[in-house]
Amino acid sequence: LGISECEFVAAFAGEGSVGISADINALLPELGTLGEVMALTRNESSVHEKIGEYENVHTGKHAAMVLSDDIDLRIFPANWVHGFAVEKSGETETRRSLQFFDAAGDAVHKIHLRPESDTRAYLALIERFRSDDQGPHVGPLRPRRAEADAYGQFNAGDDARRGELRSRWEGMTDV
Repeated sequence: LGISECEFVAAFAGEGSVGISADINALLPELGTLGEVMALTRNESSVHEKIGEYENVHTGKHAAMVLSDDIDLRIFPANWVHGFAVEKSGETETRRSLQFFDAAGDAVHKIHLRPESDTRAYLALIERFRSDDQGPHVGPLRPRRAEADAYGQFNAGDDARRGELRSRWEGMTDV
């Protein structure tokens, strides 16, 4: 369609999606009220799905963390720019999720409710964090950052720095 995933979700405002605040430092401590959920983070190379609860939450201006038994996340709040609550009704069930996107409109994280999740808590979160702007648009979106900026000075095509990246990666003790 020539649009970002964020623009696609926003296009359904009032018909399945509700704009919510992407202030993760305010929202993150409240996610535990949902009970068991599926946390989903993906990129072109991988999909990371974990089922559990958002517990042991630590917020901060530059970084936040979730350190529960099942969900272990490191979050950089500056990258969470757009948020939506999304409902999709099927023949037998309604699927509900919270979806967050960066400034370019790419997904950074999604939280999918499961049958065991607390739907009332989900609806309360939507009301509490509902954005003033409920239009079917987002924007203007910013261009994607270059890989070298987005991933800590290492560009996948930069042969000169590849050895340094591998060395530093292998030296990590607390991933």
